[in-house]
Amino acid sequence: MPAGLSETRRLVAPILSRAGIVDQRAYLWTASELEWLALTLGVTPRRDPARRPRLLDLGCGWGSLGIALARRVDDLRVEGVDLDPELLAAGRLIVQALELRDRVHLREDDLTQLDREALVSFDAVTCQAVLVHLPRAESWLSGLVAGLQAGTVVALVEVDALARARGIRDSVTDDDPEYAALRREVAAAVVEGAQHDLGVDRRIGGRLGVVLGAVSLGEIQGGPVASDALLRPPYRADDPRALWFADRLRCRRGGDPVERMLAVAGGMSVDRFDRWEERRRRADDRRLGQLSAGCYARDEREGTFWARGVVNPAR
Repeated sequence: MPAGLSETRRLVAPILSRAGIVDQRAYLWTASELEWLALTLGVTPRRDPARRPRLLDLGCGWGSLGIALARRVDDLRVEGVDLDPELLAAGRLIVQALELRDRVHLREDDLTQLDREALVSFDAVTCQAVLVHLPRAESWLSGLVAGLQAGTVVALVEVDALARARGIRDSVTDDDPEYAALRREVAAAVVEGAQHDLGVDRRIGGRLGVVLGAVSLGEIQGGPVASDALLRPPYRADDPRALWFADRLRCRRGGDPVERMLAVAGGMSVDRFDRWEERRRRADDRRLGQLSAGCYARDEREGTFWARGVVNPAR
């Protein structure tokens, strides 16, 4: 699944900004990519008005993907599910502003407690950065697939945290080999800590095809996702992607307590992690300066992956 900017950015950015939300995933798709995705999911317009396609978007956040698809596919019905009430509240404001209330419904629910009887009514299911946060993710996915009807398309976008850390090319830190090595060490500690403490696989993105095959899905396809943080000069300082990345850098100034906890659980000392956080904050300040000047460069290679499969008739 390629990632890119969408025409919805102009409409949704002010609402997200007022709500204090930075879209961390930034899956805001271009028109051509949305057309490809709709075909991949099988949620293209139907001739029979009584059989409109239905999409279940799990871990929807503020509903970015479902809203974008609903704008692209006129008769698509979308149900988004997430646990974050603030994201959902912002999403409902966006749904209202885009006049999509009759076709996009966002609700708060625990993904581990879904009503299996309701799952059979959907034609496609999407998850973005969901499995990477769930303990025993494959077991959860197996239970989800068991509740879906044959022919339902399941599409996932997930990260491989260690591969992402190894694949970052950054104009601010490329001249600092120690920083890059420490970034990879932190990522490895977070991966190990998540596995030991929470039973969470932070590298699941790199093996999505195997995971989908293990839960009895067929017609599996997949591959790497184009980076959502790709920034190459020259660009304007008011370029939407540069503005988004600057907001992201400012928002993480206080650090990530979960990442800190997992890194320590994975064997990194508190002092070493704290020194890395201080260096990262200084690097972020330099990035912000280069962003303003339009000369920053960043590339993330093969850290995010997509895969899709179809529920088999015989399971």
